[in-house]
Amino acid sequence: MFPNQKLSIVLTAAALMLALFFGLNPRGFQLANNVSWISGRNGIRFGKYGIAYANHIVKPIAHSEPEAADLSIEIALTPASLDDNNFKFILVFHGGHDASQLLVGNWRSSVIVMNGDDYDGSRRLKKLGATDALSTQVARLVTVTSGKEGTRIYVDGKIAAAAKDLHLRFPAGGEGVRLVVGNSVYGRHFWSGDLFGLAVYDTALSETEIKSHFEKWSVGHQFVFDRQSSPRDLFVFDEKKGGRVRNRAEGGIDIEIPRRFKILKKEILDASWRGIRLNSSFVQDVLLNIAGFMPLGFLLNALFAGLGYGVGMRSLVLTITCCFILSLSIEIAQTWMPSRSSQLIDLLMNTSGAFAGAAISQYSMKRDRVQDF
Repeated sequence: MFPNQKLSIVLTAAALMLALFFGLNPRGFQLANNVSWISGRNGIRFGKYGIAYANHIVKPIAHSEPEAADLSIEIALTPASLDDNNFKFILVFHGGHDASQLLVGNWRSSVIVMNGDDYDGSRRLKKLGATDALSTQVARLVTVTSGKEGTRIYVDGKIAAAAKDLHLRFPAGGEGVRLVVGNSVYGRHFWSGDLFGLAVYDTALSETEIKSHFEKWSVGHQFVFDRQSSPRDLFVFDEKKGGRVRNRAEGGIDIEIPRRFKILKKEILDASWRGIRLNSSFVQDVLLNIAGFMPLGFLLNALFAGLGYGVGMRSLVLTITCCFILSLSIEIAQTWMPSRSSQLIDLLMNTSGAFAGAAISQYSMKRDRVQDF
């Protein structure tokens, strides 16, 4: 098939390097954690691929009681941008399972709260969103309350959205629940912007309390007023340096800001099909995964045939095995890359592409032999 064996080796090596390059391309990711202290005022700034977290901030909770527990989350923030379609995590309480996580998210100018992982609404799980709640120019005080009367979102002391049939819960966790700020536990849902204060309560704040908090916040943009309401967790972000944000509530656990970006929960070969949508983006991704391994399968099969394995099942099986191992290695490596995800479907498509390329190579070599006679 090729004029000489050296050319076959060179072309196969080139195809291998291309597969590794595109499979392991970090897409702009840097090892440093992109979180910094804001100069001149209290707060921290999240850039692309930033994360902060507190381990076991909530004690294990057994949600066997029929009635919803009261809770409130108060957060002051300014997003860096509102012009893309990616769902972003402002903060999340995660107990080990995405289906029960308590999430405060950001999509464009909207603030969205939910339990679970139905980010795109495809499963129609209950959630609540406040449209036009955020601005890149002004710091907003967002308050989320939930209890027997349902869930409400307040922006700057005024109600922005309400749902009587939505009752939020802190997730249950066998070893406690982790608070993650500015990202998800997987490091793929980064939020960019400034965070000035955060408070968590085991009560549903009243409208009078929320309005009072905003009035005090608007004067000096400080979270000191929250101490009077006995928050369970309180972060005022006034340290201005270091890798730790002190929890000012008694007995509360501090937030850590790691120097290097840290993925808190690694997924290897995610086999979940719930997030798959048959749209042009999905079809394009599938075709790229198949086409990306076809040249390698074609060239590797030809190389093995030329090395003495012959045209037939031995070289075909060896080619598929090598390509499978290569794709598996890439998917495992992607587990540590926040800009990538380790997906079982990618492994299957890569292997299918390698098989298609090897099959074409087999057919070409057999045809060349027939023509030689």
